[in-house]
Parts: sequence; structure tokens; C-alpha cells
Amino acid sequence: MSLNTRAAYSDSATPVWLAQQVPDAYVSLLKKWGSASDISAGRPNISLGDLLNIMAAVLENESDYLAGELGWQLQPTAYGDLGQAMMCASSLRHCLELLQDFGPLVSLGVSSFDVTQTDEICTIHHMVTPWVSSNLQNLWNASCLFSWRRSFHFLLGGEFESRISLNHAAPLSYDAAQLFERFGQVDFDQAECSLSFSTTYLDLPLVLQNSTVLAQALTRCRERQLLSYQYEHRTTVAKVKGLLKCSVDGYPRLEELADMLHISARSLRRHLAAEGFTYSVLLEQARIRDAADLLVLQHIPIQQVAESLGYSDSSNFARDFRQWVGSSPSEYRRLAKGKNLVPVGESIT
Repeated sequence: MSLNTRAAYSDSATPVWLAQQVPDAYVSLLKKWGSASDISAGRPNISLGDLLNIMAAVLENESDYLAGELGWQLQPTAYGDLGQAMMCASSLRHCLELLQDFGPLVSLGVSSFDVTQTDEICTIHHMVTPWVSSNLQNLWNASCLFSWRRSFHFLLGGEFESRISLNHAAPLSYDAAQLFERFGQVDFDQAECSLSFSTTYLDLPLVLQNSTVLAQALTRCRERQLLSYQYEHRTTVAKVKGLLKCSVDGYPRLEELADMLHISARSLRRHLAAEGFTYSVLLEQARIRDAADLLVLQHIPIQQVAESLGYSDSSNFARDFRQWVGSSPSEYRRLAKGKNLVPVGESIT
């Protein structure tokens, strides 16, 4: 599985806990974040692609029911500012309103949910986008519902009867008694994934309600919501430029960019053409940007700069760079050193 989605996942505790279940995944995370001290300090922002890759690696190596354990680990604080707001809300009804208002901030474009209510029963329906593999869909659906159930149980002071419905088969190996003790009634092989409970819980006071902290958390949620809105209304060219970052796997292909933007490759080509650009032009611009930024860093050998940008032969890189800026990489580096230039764009991630 290889997803290059670069949406930031702000909670560092969850991917770290997951990665620790599989040594190779944990080592990979250490390499990406720099050191174990970075992780212990709670360094944020792991990409959605990294998170899904870690989850896939754990699924391949885990014999127990991972969704149950992950749902138990995902406390309200795992949802960042939204989680803090929910913890400080006045009632469960207020919690659900916050979840509906700001849920997209933490769903990462992978999941969505809806809340329905009758006179007696309130139900949260949870869905995962089909581009995620079925195993990961099952894990994401179940762990989110388990997490919400545990959070509501805690916020109501330990009194919360509910029913969790999951649309996949029961795992081959799991502790049914422990699952019931942690999450109450859990039914597999159902038509949908949902959490249902009595409407009598909706207006009960929550044990951690705090209007001051709630207001602060809501301010941060609204700021993030505004940034998200501004991103969604950027031009396609601006979005692609933001996603064209070089990684150890090179630059994302057009098809991968289309997946990140949740459109077809054909639609992406059409949108770019309407704005006067092509993928190849934007890719060349990204290479120029990253090459210039890397050459400013005097300690990186030019051969390594070339390899970082996907060139197996540094002479080909030198030829292209001269065409781009009118000077060789070494000449540009000397000029940059003389003018004390610093990198201006985001380079290798």
C-alpha cells in the first residue's frame, strides 16, 4: 500500500502507539521525525498517508482485535481542539452539535458521519470513503465508534448504555468479554456502522464542562475551519503546487495528485488546462523550487541534491538546472553563499 496523501494528522500519540506495535513501522517513523526525543516531545503533523500505511502494517502483523485496542487508546484529546471542546461541553447534545460542526477538521477526508434521532433513540452513523482498503475501512469505522463510546461513557460519569453496530464480520480472535466490558453491546455483520443510545442521555450534564476552556477551544476550531475553507477555495493550480513535494518516493504522479484531491485524473487535467497549466509544467516548477532551496544548503553535495530530485545522473540535473536558471548548480551555490540566501520554499519532506 502506498498513499502519498499529505493532509496533516495533528495527533501524534495515535500513530506513535500504532507504530510501536510493529518494529519496522516504528523505525520508519523515527527516521521521518528525526529522533525518539521528537516523538516523546509530541512533535505533530504526520501525513494521512503515513498514518494509513502504519495502520496497514499493524494489521498485517497483529493477531488480536486491533480496532478494540485502538478505540480504547483514542481518548477525546486525540481529536485535538475539537476533542477539548467536546470534553468541556455542557451536555452530550452539545457534544454532538460540536461533532457535526467541526468533525470534518479531524476526519481527514477519509470518513464522514451523520446523526439521526427518534423520540427514543439517537444514532451516529459512521462511513469511510471507498478508496480506503476494506481492512482499513473496518478498522477506521470500528475504532472511531469505540472511541466515541468510551469518550461519552467517561464524560457522563460512567453511566452510558449503548449499542455499536459494525458492518464487518467478527474477528477470528478477540476477547468478547473484554470488548463488552469496555464498549458495551457490540454487534457484527450489521447493515451499517453506528453508535446508538437512548435520547435520555442527551441533556445530562457532563462531568468536565468548562465554559472558559470551551470558548478557547472553539476559537481555535473556527480558525482551523477558516483555513480549511480557504484551502478548499484555492485554485486547482495552487492546490497542486502545495501537494507537489518531493519525498523518498519522488514527486507524486498526476494520478496520485488526483486521488489526493478526490477527483479523476481526467478531471484534474481539465481543471489545470482551464487555468493555463499542465502537470508537466507544474512539476518542472516544483523541481526548480526544490533544487534552488537545496543548493542554498551548502552542506548537501550536488550529487545528493540531484538524487533527491529523482536524477540518477548529476550531469542531467546540471543540464536541466542551467536551462531553468541560466547557471550551473555550483555557480548558483556560490552566488547564493555570497548573498547569504536562505531556502524560500518547502523542500524535501
